[in-house]
Amino acid sequence: MFKHRTEGAKSLREKRRHDRQEAQKRKRDALLRGKRMRKNTLTSDSIEYTEEEVKELTRKLMSDTELKSELLKKIRRALSLGSALIDAFISVEGSLSRLVEILESDSDNSLQVEAAWCLNNISAGTNSQAAVVIELAGAALVKGLKSGVEELEDQCAWAVGNLAGGNTECRKSLKDIGVIEPLIELLKSPIPSVVHCAAFALSNLARDKEMTNVLMEFDVLPHLVSHLVYTDAKSADILAEICWLLTYISACGTHEKQVVDAGVLGKLITLVLEITDKDFDNVQVLTPLLRCLGNIICSGPELTGVEACQNKNLFQALDKLVHSEHQHVRKECVWVLSNVSTVDVACKEFMDSQLLESISSLLRATFDLKKEAAYTLCNIAAQGAEYCERLLELGSVLPSMISLLKTTDHETVHYALSFCELIMQHTAQGVKTFKELGGLDGMEGLEYNNDEVLRGHADNILDTYFYKEDSLTTLPNSETGEKDEVAAVVTEG
Repeated sequence: MFKHRTEGAKSLREKRRHDRQEAQKRKRDALLRGKRMRKNTLTSDSIEYTEEEVKELTRKLMSDTELKSELLKKIRRALSLGSALIDAFISVEGSLSRLVEILESDSDNSLQVEAAWCLNNISAGTNSQAAVVIELAGAALVKGLKSGVEELEDQCAWAVGNLAGGNTECRKSLKDIGVIEPLIELLKSPIPSVVHCAAFALSNLARDKEMTNVLMEFDVLPHLVSHLVYTDAKSADILAEICWLLTYISACGTHEKQVVDAGVLGKLITLVLEITDKDFDNVQVLTPLLRCLGNIICSGPELTGVEACQNKNLFQALDKLVHSEHQHVRKECVWVLSNVSTVDVACKEFMDSQLLESISSLLRATFDLKKEAAYTLCNIAAQGAEYCERLLELGSVLPSMISLLKTTDHETVHYALSFCELIMQHTAQGVKTFKELGGLDGMEGLEYNNDEVLRGHADNILDTYFYKEDSLTTLPNSETGEKDEVAAVVTEG
């Protein structure tokens, strides 16, 4: 009876299932962002190859044949079909060295591009395969980045991006062979595909905090700011990669002031307004764009949030994005809202618009959205009595918060407790409404929670609002006959 009561086996199973699904999503997103096979959209890549066929093609390539172009095309198509065929290619002795030899030759640019394409697809394989490419072909890829041949620069930058999408060791090795400076230089290219591939490579390199510091030492920021524009589909591809790169830079905890001083905040807000108006369903761009905006508001200088609130149209755009059909967009949007809600100016905007209702509706959404919505509503309630009265008037908010008292995530329970306490503290009907909605059941269950902070928080609320001292009662002293004052404690409800 002294153990903390759980919500039952079903609730625990659902939590484990949710945690497992979230972990799988994160892993899948990382893989999708980190590695990209490159197939030729102009020809059919549906031809199947066996491992023996790949080995035979590779052996033919090793000989000095005039059919190198056709052989390379077949090989790079096969290499795009998975790591087993990549292993088959690498298993032929000298195969990678042969690709490097062709790549470094100045005799035929088309053959160089095909060789780089093969290396590109190998780079999209496993980390061990990527490590072999860096060791044997890294220097040749760096040379290709500086070649001045647009198609070759494109392929080599994409290959480096795939290599950087591996582990920390791969990224460190790429830095050591000197890929960063030529990649930043390619951001100036007039060819959109080259800029896109260079940005992709740099964003993957920036996955490590130490690497973001190196990028900032190379003065990458002005080159990124120049690409914070939206015109068409090609610019959207570049913009997505630039926003991912800025997201990593703004999240590392070192360069926030530099990012804000470079004017990134204003440009991001302008982009949110433009894309919400012109391309509302563009998840590819909106996801990193909103995350970057939320990061900067969260971690930037003290007045960053106030500066973000100066453009009143931002709140209209965010209200629209909260109702997006795409979960990623909704999640990143509520991340922005939760961060900007620490600013009193933003909370006033919530009160004067439909955003308050929109945020409240997220308490009935998926768990990750509920959590950020609860945090946002706590920040709003902390602004004082006027805000708490309005939140209480929204009849669905307090019941939803009370239901969160029974979740297994301690941080979410903390938000729910804090919100309920603010409502009871600042409104005349708060305590009564809380009791009528069954809030005491959830609160008393927390008295036995295994988290000491939550347990103490719940006990304090119960003592303050529900367990009150009655007037002092006098009882006779058994020895002296005099009357002693004794506090009789009564429990309401």
